[in-house]
Amino acid sequence: MLLFDDSYDDLRRILAHPDHLVIFFHAHKTAGTAVEKALIAHYGTRAIPCHNPADRKAALARLEGRSRPAGRLVVYGHDAVFLQDDLGRLGYRAGENLFRFTFLRHPLDRLESWHAFRRLRDPAVTDSIAEFAQHYRKYSLVRHFRIEAEVVDWMREGIDFVGLCEDFERSAALLFQLLDMPAPEVKSYNVNRGEKERLPLADLPQFLHRYRRETAMYEIARAALLRACEAHLTRQPVDARVIGSFAKVTRTNRSLEANNDAHSLYLTGIELLEEDPGRAQAFFEKALRRNIRFAKRIAAALRGRDDAMLAALHGRFASEALDPEERQHVALLS
Repeated sequence: MLLFDDSYDDLRRILAHPDHLVIFFHAHKTAGTAVEKALIAHYGTRAIPCHNPADRKAALARLEGRSRPAGRLVVYGHDAVFLQDDLGRLGYRAGENLFRFTFLRHPLDRLESWHAFRRLRDPAVTDSIAEFAQHYRKYSLVRHFRIEAEVVDWMREGIDFVGLCEDFERSAALLFQLLDMPAPEVKSYNVNRGEKERLPLADLPQFLHRYRRETAMYEIARAALLRACEAHLTRQPVDARVIGSFAKVTRTNRSLEANNDAHSLYLTGIELLEEDPGRAQAFFEKALRRNIRFAKRIAAALRGRDDAMLAALHGRFASEALDPEERQHVALLS
């Protein structure tokens, strides 16, 4: 893990390997969906989901079969951790061409968030948080990561980078700096805005004792992240509340086929708008397909400047099968 036994240069060397694999072990209720969205926007078709056994089977088939593309790949999801036993035979090895990372959250905060999420998602769930805490073991991160050895040994050898949900802005900035990704448009997902039930104070000692290994993981990661940011973070922390300009960290690329980065597609469309509106429209459309949230920026750029192109983009997407959130973004093009 960074600033445990691994150095920043060691990790950069792994990520410079032309055929490396990035694998994101997504633990529930740790801001993982926001991280996944950023990875998908950057890696495009090279981002492979692994959330359930069916995904895992498909991911393995893609990694070991003829359809495995050359170049850098990322696998992400709740079941990605279960791919570890197969990575060696697929040619991916820690310290050589495999970069593993995750995000953690304080066990108590994670417990309370998960309990609230379960009750919000399924009204039939009526257990109290004290009752939920009694059978939380099956959700614990130690079990999820299948840590049978000492936690300290796993964090030295089983993971390369650990971010924290509670320090998400700096964690994400350092992670994306390592991955050489442009600063993403960060948005919170699956956030429970309602009042969470708190674990009674009388139950805290038993809970913290029962899940002391998970607490130790968190505290080790917190200390390591603090030192890593002090030593290596050169970017501004990601601001999850304000959408900023990415022009300084994203290069334009006029090859429509080769450009798969939503930020770059958008900026290239702006650059082409005056000299070749037809090509600009193609870049805008691809940017929207990579990340529909760019509808707001594209609408602002085109409104009053090229309303016909704006109407054409709206018509193209309005006729497609979209989820409610996507439709809200498409409506901005009208």
